[in-house]
Amino acid sequence: MLGVTSAKRSKFLPELPSIAESGMPGYEFDSWLGLLGPVGIPVPTLERINVAVGTLLQGPGDPRPAGEAGH
Repeated sequence: MLGVTSAKRSKFLPELPSIAESGMPGYEFDSWLGLLGPVGIPVPTLERINVAVGTLLQGPGDPRPAGEAGH
């Protein structure tokens, strides 16, 4: 079975059905994104990454929440 795990079809792959449409009614799984790194990253580096990601998330990109933007 191949399908998107959101409740509705993705606007980016409209030909790909949802898992719910493919025989598992009610199935829905929304994913999340994370940022991973190796153990022992120096605190100053973590602080720089934190600032950079915070700036990116509040920057002039797509102002819609990720789900509304189709991600």
